Formats: sequence, structure tokens, C-alpha cells
Amino acid sequence: MYRQSTGKKKSDIPDLDFATAFRKTMAKHVSVVMTGIEPEGLVMLRTRFLLDWYNFYSLKYPYALFDFQRKLLKDGMFVAYNQWVFGPVSNQGDYKAWTNSHKQEYDEFAKYQRNNPLKLRSDEFYANPGKLSITR
Repeated sequence: MYRQSTGKKKSDIPDLDFATAFRKTMAKHVSVVMTGIEPEGLVMLRTRFLLDWYNFYSLKYPYALFDFQRKLLKDGMFVAYNQWVFGPVSNQGDYKAWTNSHKQEYDEFAKYQRNNPLKLRSDEFYANPGKLSITR
């Protein structure tokens, strides 16, 4: 739905399984949250992750959640989305302060979220048994 060619040939894409590609891409940027995990650091981590994912793995591993988050990023809703996901569990007081000081942004995100729900696609590997094994 939101996929876009990266200009890379299939032979340029590293041959990794999904879980390894995810961990490798995430590990490249984990330093932004080394001093603590809070919504602002997670926005940076997840933004960098998405940019790298779309440069290297999105064609091999289409993933509705990453497409959804990339669209949020492009539409200027990614910070509000991350506040919504992580803010309440990170620090309820800070989250309440953020929603009060960013009321318009938060209200726009709430409206955006109602009108643009995440829609999983049945053609992706996670919906097909046997294509992904969870490692522990």
C-alpha cells in the first residue's frame, strides 16, 4: 500500500531472514536510547529504523505495521503516535503535560487514527504459517 522502490536491485539487499534483518537494523541505532527509554528517544530510534528498513529490507519483507508507521512519519503524525503508544506507560504526568501542551497535534492524531486504521495484509509473511519462527 505505502511501499516505494528504494532503487536497489534485489542482489543489493542483504540475504537475512526477517528477524535477523529487524535486529540488525534496530541494533544500528540503539545508542539513541542508551541513557534511558522515553518517548522522545523512541521516536528517534524508530525513525532511524524506518529509514534504514526502507533502504534495505522493505521490498523483501513488506510489513503493514512499518508501512503504517512510515505513513505516520510522512504525514507528520509520528511523534504524536509515539506519545500515544509510549507516553502513558513511560510517565503518566509527562504524557498528560504533553497532551495539554500539544493539544492540536494530539487532537489531529486522534482524528487521523480514526480515519487511517492499521490494516494488516494477508499476503505478508506473518500471515502465512511457516515463514517466520520466533526465536527465544
